[in-house]
Amino acid sequence: MSVWAQLQELPEEAQQQVHQTYGEQFPIEVRCALAQWIEEKPWKDLDADNPQHEAYASTLVSALISEIEVKANATENFVTKFKLTQSAQNFRLNYSHNP
Repeated sequence: MSVWAQLQELPEEAQQQVHQTYGEQFPIEVRCALAQWIEEKPWKDLDADNPQHEAYASTLVSALISEIEVKANATENFVTKFKLTQSAQNFRLNYSHNP
């Protein structure tokens, strides 16, 4: 069972605490829409202090943006589509040059 699926089984109070940890930098809508994709990536293997990991981090950011755009285009819900599109734009603006 994915971490995101487990989270959805927590009591409402615990879910509210998780919701509060997400913000504009990484919207909860992105976490929800890309749960499986996010959980499949080796995020823990990246070392911010290792210059050799910069290229891989850049590739991951580009792939994340692409996945967000794919999900945004595939959804019919206007609010979700808007939020995901906005998130992709924000990720591109804020992290494309400095993953």
